[in-house]
Amino acid sequence: MHVPSLLLAVVLAAGCAARRSDVAAPEPEPVPDPPTALPGCWEITDGPGAPFLLSPPAGRDPSAAVVLFVPGGLGIRDHAIPTFERWLAQGRGRDRLWLLVPYSKEGDLSDEEPRVQEALHRVLATYATKAKTVHLAGTSNGGRLAFRWMLEHPERWASFLGAPALPPSDVTDEALLHALHGKPVMLTVGAEEAGPNGWLEPMSTLDERLTKLGIACDFAVLPGEGHILSEEFDETIYFDFWLGRRPSRSAAH
Repeated sequence: MHVPSLLLAVVLAAGCAARRSDVAAPEPEPVPDPPTALPGCWEITDGPGAPFLLSPPAGRDPSAAVVLFVPGGLGIRDHAIPTFERWLAQGRGRDRLWLLVPYSKEGDLSDEEPRVQEALHRVLATYATKAKTVHLAGTSNGGRLAFRWMLEHPERWASFLGAPALPPSDVTDEALLHALHGKPVMLTVGAEEAGPNGWLEPMSTLDERLTKLGIACDFAVLPGEGHILSEEFDETIYFDFWLGRRPSRSAAH
């Protein structure tokens, strides 16, 4: 081959390579929406971490924070659905967060923490891919379970909401300080939960204990509410907390 011909071939090849490099890599295919369990709430029943409920923010914003909310009772599906309906389905700010509600596969969510963590990792890897914040919350038995997870791994969570929730009876002041000091904390309980078997007195005692330890806590006694929130309850108080619009203590009651 003549030198000019060889040079021409090299130039042509370089030009083709340059044109190929100018073509942007194709965008990955969007993940299809899972089936809907409730309006605005998906239900994912197979694959890693399943089953769980997941409510996306507006536009499926991948940078929106994630709330892991542990349902009450045994954490079965029949408890997860009403937990979503009464604690998370309405309220200003709901469309700015990923709301994850795991439910029990075998009948007791307290025995399934590794799977719940797998569900959270799946949400972060597949949907909330740019999220930098994960909040932990729970109600009733789910609040007790969430409190235990907060005490065991406080580094995983940006804040704690107990609606209502109590720690293990033998928890030490040192453990509470290690888990909660410096984090946003909110505790709520229905005003109708008074009496020897209600949650109002132990939640008030917990708030006093945290306050004495120097742990900042927004404590809200919800007027007219019992252990299960009513359909009329405005969940905005929770979304305000997660989004950093924290009420004063006087406004919380």
